[in-house]
Amino acid sequence: YWMGLELSRTLKVPIGLIQATHDGTAIETWQHTSGGTGTDYDAMVRSIQPYAVKAVAWYQGESNGGDVAYRDKLTNMIREWRSNWGQASLPFGIIQLAYRSGWNAARNAQLEVADSEPSCFLVVIRDLPGGALHPPVKKPVGIRTAIGARGLVYGEAIPFSAPVRDIPNSYAVGNKIILSWKYLGNGLFTDNGAAPGTFSVATATGQFKTATATIVGNTIELTSSVAGPTRVQYSYSSVGNLYSRVSIPTEGGKVTVDRLKVSEFQITVGTRTAVAGRRGLPAETTGEAVGIYPNPASRGHFRIALGSAGAGERVTVQVTDMLGRIVFVQQEAAAPVLQVNSRLKPGNYFVQVSGASGRLHTQKLLVQ
Repeated sequence: YWMGLELSRTLKVPIGLIQATHDGTAIETWQHTSGGTGTDYDAMVRSIQPYAVKAVAWYQGESNGGDVAYRDKLTNMIREWRSNWGQASLPFGIIQLAYRSGWNAARNAQLEVADSEPSCFLVVIRDLPGGALHPPVKKPVGIRTAIGARGLVYGEAIPFSAPVRDIPNSYAVGNKIILSWKYLGNGLFTDNGAAPGTFSVATATGQFKTATATIVGNTIELTSSVAGPTRVQYSYSSVGNLYSRVSIPTEGGKVTVDRLKVSEFQITVGTRTAVAGRRGLPAETTGEAVGIYPNPASRGHFRIALGSAGAGERVTVQVTDMLGRIVFVQQEAAAPVLQVNSRLKPGNYFVQVSGASGRLHTQKLLVQ
């Protein structure tokens, strides 16, 4: 209800909602892949396909909270629904599970799916006061879901996503880990003024040790007593205090959302050789990893840092909108940094960089 009301207020048109819900169900009842029975899917969803829908808001996972295979099951479910709907890019808004111990695997899987599957966004609600299973106050959940839809589905030029760890551009150097981010909004901050926490890094035996985190520009720098760390997790044992600064008008302009919460995560990063003065992705890269910046981009002008990636190749830059339509293509010889002047309209896009050897990099881009 709150999601639909917020979208209607913003778009100034009626919004139709189709409710397909069954409490206490596992994801297996909503799909036929991954060993699923598809009973709830057949009863409530299959009958309305292939009638046109704009997007899906998916809020499930409590019955799969400790399921280590949840990422594959959710990915396969999304692909099955899209195939049966005849919409290869049908948007999915994934509402992440609320705060409860034992659900780390499912929450991390929801983040990974939202980050890896096209036309998906994640709604983080772990900071909301919770009941036994769900936040008892539903309005913030609906508002946050509507913000994601406003940006990803309807193309509004707003920072619709909380910061997401950028694995290809995060790395370990010596005893430090440098974490880069996508969807930074107006920058990172902590809601209590303390250092970001709780971060921890894994030892060679897999035991996690607490790390000290510092916000350095648009990156997080981790230090610890662990030698040569490459595996890091955030907020697995606490709610966490890391957010991005945003300014998003909601409720018809009456309320401004000023922050979006960073999701918990666990990742493994690559290693790099120390380069003096380097933190994250600089204005001119020495370039082990492909990166797109600034993001958000102004009027469609952005740079692509290739470094040595694709050296000697002819590089193709292809931009598609949220419906999968190609809206811009640029081809030229690879260089450490490519300048792209796409003149894209404000909205959300996917940028794919590829060479003769195949795809190099795909990243979401917000144009303001």
